[in-house]
Amino acid sequence: MPSSCTSCFKDEILPYIDFLHPMTYYQTKRKTKCSKLGTIFSFLFILTFIILFLIIYWQSKKNPSISYSQDFIKKRELVGKKITLGFNVSDEWKNQVIFTLYDQDDKIVNLSICDENLEESKNFTYYCVINYSIQKSNTSDYSLKLHLNLTKKIKKEVKVPFSISIREPNINHSNIDNPLDIYDETSINKFRCFFKTTEITSYRRYLKLISYTTYGGYFSNDNYVEELYLDDFEDSRKIDKSKNGEDENFLGSYRILLSKKIDIYERKYDTGFSLFSQLFSYYSPICFIFAILIKICVSPNDNIRIYEALKEKDNSFTDPERIFNSFKEKKTIKQEDFKNKLKRNKCQKFWDKFIFICCHCCNENPRTEYLYIISDYIDKNLSPEYQLVNSVKDDKSKEEAQQVNMEMPNISNPIINKSDSSYYDLKKESLI
Repeated sequence: MPSSCTSCFKDEILPYIDFLHPMTYYQTKRKTKCSKLGTIFSFLFILTFIILFLIIYWQSKKNPSISYSQDFIKKRELVGKKITLGFNVSDEWKNQVIFTLYDQDDKIVNLSICDENLEESKNFTYYCVINYSIQKSNTSDYSLKLHLNLTKKIKKEVKVPFSISIREPNINHSNIDNPLDIYDETSINKFRCFFKTTEITSYRRYLKLISYTTYGGYFSNDNYVEELYLDDFEDSRKIDKSKNGEDENFLGSYRILLSKKIDIYERKYDTGFSLFSQLFSYYSPICFIFAILIKICVSPNDNIRIYEALKEKDNSFTDPERIFNSFKEKKTIKQEDFKNKLKRNKCQKFWDKFIFICCHCCNENPRTEYLYIISDYIDKNLSPEYQLVNSVKDDKSKEEAQQVNMEMPNISNPIINKSDSSYYDLKKESLI
């Protein structure tokens, strides 16, 4: 006999685990026997949502929504922002060009010697300014101005290659903590142009501010960062030295202006509410799929499980002879074979049930005919429709009996006057 704990688990806990398969209640049995396959489907149903949750979680983490826009900005909002710039000419012109850097008030800015990473070093690659702080100016439209002068006069026309480098943010949308990393290995951007020895050339580039707002959702806290970069757009103007009488040693200038526009990025990660909204948007189709699986693979064996549950209680209702004789349709199986089929081992019964699922509407399969007979027996004797019809018949029979009893006189103790002649007539009738 099963222990009380095992019985409690089977009767009270398993039915709730098998929640996808609706329990059938009949008068003779409080609950149907729990379906093992239905329990497996219930676990698969939960596992499907767990896997779906993890997929949505990682997708939302790797693919946040990114929006980009531009807006106008006042120049004073750039005041205090820091930039690092480096510039130089090609190697063959190193000792023939003099650089002079001016700030917005035309004051000379001291230059440092930097390496290729724009870090101060004895390994000369660039003349540079490191973490230069932008200042406010009411007299000029630029923040920095670089003049290039030749050390000696060159009459023939030659192009002098010039390059300017800036440490600017590398936008990395997948970096949750620092999407604008100015110290990334690819964060140094280089621009090249040419100064002719017979012309005075003026180049201009705009320094733009980029703001990046992150709405962290359930991944991290919201944050806001700002960095500067040089716009790709370059403006230039050229003047012939011979026609304008300009200084023959002056090559030209390179000015850094402040842009009137700001680039705005907004990165939004899903919140917990949006995550569960996406998750439960799949609830209906998944439920529909599992409902079909339950209907096809579990429900056809409901009556068989009811029979097994009643059999465990040693109920005379499950007598094999009674079940066999109740089936009035054509049978190909004999009564002894029917009884032997009921005694098959669990493995054989499992495969019989599996086959019965595919042909539960037909009783011509010799292997599963006995299951069809059991299912038909349960449907006819334990279904709610059968119970209701029998209840109505019983109530009608009782009403008819009561009506007959009310119409018939009570002759066991008749209270009749013997002097009345009708007394002798009633006695004669009773004797007859």
